[in-house]
Formats: sequence, C-alpha cells, structure tokens
Amino acid sequence: MKNLSKILVFLFISIISFQSGAELLAQPGPKALKRIQQVKKMKMLDELNLDDKVADKFLIKYSAWEDKINDKKEAIDIARKELDLAVQKKEDKSLLTQKSNKFLEAMADMGKTHLEKNNDMRNVLNEEQYAKFLIFEDRFMHDLQKTMFRMMKKGDMPPPDFDGDDNHSRPRKPRK
Repeated sequence: MKNLSKILVFLFISIISFQSGAELLAQPGPKALKRIQQVKKMKMLDELNLDDKVADKFLIKYSAWEDKINDKKEAIDIARKELDLAVQKKEDKSLLTQKSNKFLEAMADMGKTHLEKNNDMRNVLNEEQYAKFLIFEDRFMHDLQKTMFRMMKKGDMPPPDFDGDDNHSRPRKPRK
C-alpha cells in the first residue's frame, strides 16, 4: 500500500509538471482544484484501505460534504472581498464592523461544516479508519503546500499569486 501511495504522489507531480499544472496550482482554478480533489480521494482511499462497498458509501458521503464546504469557501471569499472593498473605500466604523462580523460568521460556519463532516464520516468508517481519515485530512493540504514550495524553490513552478489578481497587472519576477 505504501508503494501505491508513492506511485500516486509521483503520478500527481507528473501530471502537474507535464500538463502545465504548475500554473494551475499557482492560481487555482476549477481544473486544478478538481485534479487535486481527485488525487486526494485516491490517496485517501489507499490510506484507509476500504472494501468496495464501504468505499462507495464513503465517496458519496465525502463528495457531498466537499460540495457543501466549497459553497462555504465561496461565502468566505465573498465576505472577504466585501470587507476588503470597505477597507479600501475607507467606509465608516459601523459598516466595517458589519462586514467584519459577516466575514467572521462565514468562517465560523465553515468550521462548523468541517466538524459536521468529520462527525458524519465516523458513521461510515471503523475507528481505525476514522483515525486515519482525521490524520489524512489534517495532513493533506500541509503536505501539498510543502511539495509546492519545494517545487517553487527548485524553479519548477512559479510563485502563487496570493492576491488573486486575475488580470496580472503587476509583472512577476522572472524565474531562474
């Protein structure tokens, strides 16, 4: 099973490298996020070692929760953009407070949804699988970020555009 994990990681990095995935990860779009989610599910199934029947139930439930979480992410993005715009326009204190509270509520709602998802997954998995699931969920994004930063350091990938500016008004520093 560990060899399969190594193969999946190698396959993921190969896909990223050869299909201009570096640019997609630098500015995550729908294609890159879908690819990451697919790889995540494959690695998770490998890690949990589920039989076919449980794997099917798990994937249906997990995918439904991921859709809910994506909706919550969109709500956070909207609230953040509204707050940012209010700050840039130097809106009055009461409006900033209102926008800040909306942003915090969206973040709290996301946390609540993650907790509900994790609790619901316990109904499908045995205790060992559930423990592995929790560890995997916690580590996956961290490991992916570590891999991306390692690739950026080697020059295999451009740095991410953290401000989300899609029109690229500022030129990037050339890669080495």
